[in-house]
Formats: sequence, structure tokens, C-alpha cells
Amino acid sequence: MHLINKIFKKKIKIYYICQFIQGYDKFASVVDIMKNDPNIDIKILAFPDDINDFPYNKELSFWQEKFGDIVINAISDDGWFNLYEQHPDYVFVQRPYNNYLPEEYSTDNMCRFTKLCYIPYGYALVDLREIVLNTSFLKNLYFFFADNKYEHAYAEEIMMKLPGEHYSKNLGYPNLDNKIRSLNTSSSAFKRIKSNIKLKVIYTPRWTTDEKLLTTSFFDYKDKLVDYFHKHSDMQLVFRPHPLSFPNFIKEKLMTKKEVKEYLAHFDLENMVYDKDSEYFTTFQDSDVLLTDFSSLIIEYFILGKPIILLDNNKDKYSPLMLDVDKVCYHATTWREIEKILADLKKGKDPLKEKRAKLVASLFLLDPITSSQQIVNCIKEDFYGH
Repeated sequence: MHLINKIFKKKIKIYYICQFIQGYDKFASVVDIMKNDPNIDIKILAFPDDINDFPYNKELSFWQEKFGDIVINAISDDGWFNLYEQHPDYVFVQRPYNNYLPEEYSTDNMCRFTKLCYIPYGYALVDLREIVLNTSFLKNLYFFFADNKYEHAYAEEIMMKLPGEHYSKNLGYPNLDNKIRSLNTSSSAFKRIKSNIKLKVIYTPRWTTDEKLLTTSFFDYKDKLVDYFHKHSDMQLVFRPHPLSFPNFIKEKLMTKKEVKEYLAHFDLENMVYDKDSEYFTTFQDSDVLLTDFSSLIIEYFILGKPIILLDNNKDKYSPLMLDVDKVCYHATTWREIEKILADLKKGKDPLKEKRAKLVASLFLLDPITSSQQIVNCIKEDFYGH
């Protein structure tokens, strides 16, 4: 088959099933490469976020804006788009769940007529393997493009025991491609406050006090942080809470709108900024340390090799990768511990620096070929042969 595809210069027909707009950036770079590859015919099959909204598809315009004329509405005149009739060579699923799509789009059905592929929609920091990498899902995949070596090894062990062809590939994580390779700090929130600063700190608290969802540290440290940076004008603080934080605190009657406004007024000082810009990675790059609750942003900061002070104690929920990251982070459960770590870092004392650098190098593929391009190359090699 490889030889026939190569001789007749057959284009690779690929469909990407899209439904979850918040996961767009996790695979967009892969689609962009495919769009510009003359050997690939890529289509985006856009589903409504809720299939019960049929025959309406309010998310369609989002996908059309992002990907243009390669987008197909999954809702056709007489029902759902018939993917089987298109004879796709490969189909990428955006999420590892069948319950969000029509029955004919379950992985059990689609694997009968195409090779299914999956790029995780979230980086594995919490251990959710029983949900997102269970055997019932992996048995239908042809390619699993793992986000890190731990998930690769876990999936590979399962897939090797399954009948048929199933491959786990550790080629890096597309969403980190540009972040790993970019060094632009022009949009940094720190640029809005004066220089000649000895330590630039970012604080990213969680949005909830529900212990099941990993509780926020905000109410433990919010006033102490303000007082501390009032007294230390040679240090800067960028306060970047989760977007849901204040709406949730108000809803739960933990703060009033007036109290929120009064608190944020503190961040009019030259060395304190309340940052709610959509772009945050340049601010990460321009900082010296991240003070944080558990967050999916930890991994994006970690690739910079800079110190992280973790304020949570939820190791029982961590994934294997996050457990290793945790070992090279600083930990604080009291304000006094935070103060000491910040004071040490301000003096240049960072004993975990080398260990962090080694772990970053071992976890992330710093290959000149991006992980997005490697995924595309993998598909082409599978289709055409070497």
C-alpha cells in the first residue's frame, strides 16, 4: 500500500474532528502545517459544542475564523455529515470521550474504516489515566501522540498488548512548540513597571475554595503579599489570578464587588500590577519566579527553567510527570516560608537550578524540528513509507 500511495502520488486525506474550542491551540500548529503541505488534504469537521443543539452549530464561525475554507459543518441537510463516505485515511479526534459526539462518531465505529489519531487536549499534570487513557479508548487508536515520555510509556505498554496496529509516539507537545522557541518579551506585564528591580514575581492563585478542585491560597496570602511588596520597592509583583477567581469569590459570598475593587486598587503601585491580558507567556519569560497554586500553567513556566514556589500540597492527585516537576520546585505552606524563599532567590540563592535544568532537558524535545512537524512527518511516513 505504501508503494502504491507513493507511485500514484496519492494525497493523504485527513479529517480533524473539532468541537471543543478551548482546546484549539493544542493542535492548531499541526493543522497549519498540514494545510500548507501539498501531499495532504486536510479538513476540519466542526461539531457544535452540544450535539443536542442540532441543527444549530454556533461554534462553526469560530472554526471558520481559525481555519478558513477547510472547515466543514458537521451538520448536513439530512443529519450528521457522513464521514464514512469520504474514505479518510486518518481521522484525528480532539477528545478521548465518545459521549460528546453522535453514535456514528464513536471511536468504536470510526476505527472500522480509518486510522484514528489523538493529540491530548491538555497536558498531563493530574493523574486522569483511568479516564483519558483507558484501554477502551486506546484499543481504537492507530496513533497516540503522547504529550510526554510518561504518558507515552504508559500508553505503549497497553497498546503493545492489544490486537491490531496501535502506536504510541513521543514527539513532543504541539502547544509548547512556539513557547519553547520564542524569546520575545515585548508584551510582558513587567514592562509597565519600572526597572532596576532585583526580583520579578508572578502570583497565580486558583479560583475556588473547593478542596476537591484543589483550593486557592488567595485568602491566606492576599493581604500579606500586598504589605510585603509595599515594603519592598526593589521587587515587582504581577498578580494574575485565574479569570474565574473574582466572579466565583463574589458568587460564593467570599468577597463583595466593593471588596474586590478595593483590593485591586493596591495594584496601581509602580511595583505591583494586576494582569488580565490574554497573552501571558511573555510575562512568564520576563519574570524571575512563579508563586502559584496548582495550575495547568505550571508546565509552561517550567520549560523556562525558572524557580517555582508551589503553595499546594496535593501530591496524591499528581501525574507521574508532575511528581517529578514537584521534586525540583520550592514548597511553602506558611507566609514565613514564602518570605524566606523569596529572600533567598533575591540574593541569587537557587539550589534547585541545576536539577530543574536537567529535568527540562530530559522532558522536552528541543529538536530544531517542531513537534507539530514531527507529527505530520510521522503520518506521511506511515502513509508513503520511508
